[in-house]
Amino acid sequence: DRSRLLVVGVPPGSPADAGGILVGDVIIEFDGHAVESPLDLLDLLQGDRIGRSAPVKVLRGGTVTDLAVTVGRRPVRPSTRLGSA
Repeated sequence: DRSRLLVVGVPPGSPADAGGILVGDVIIEFDGHAVESPLDLLDLLQGDRIGRSAPVKVLRGGTVTDLAVTVGRRPVRPSTRLGSA
């Protein structure tokens, strides 16, 4: 069995939300490349893709659905380190 990339959250207003990706979807392909893990997707998102639309295939309810997602910047998360001043 192959690993799968299950979508467990879609922030409102995010590129995934705007592209129609839903919680429960399984991302199986991004821009023509198979996606079997979160690292696969992160690797595919590297480079100069920001602002570009990319085809995405998801498995939704047993049916493959074709979407188009415009790649955005990853949000910066606040530091969780303690003791810095």
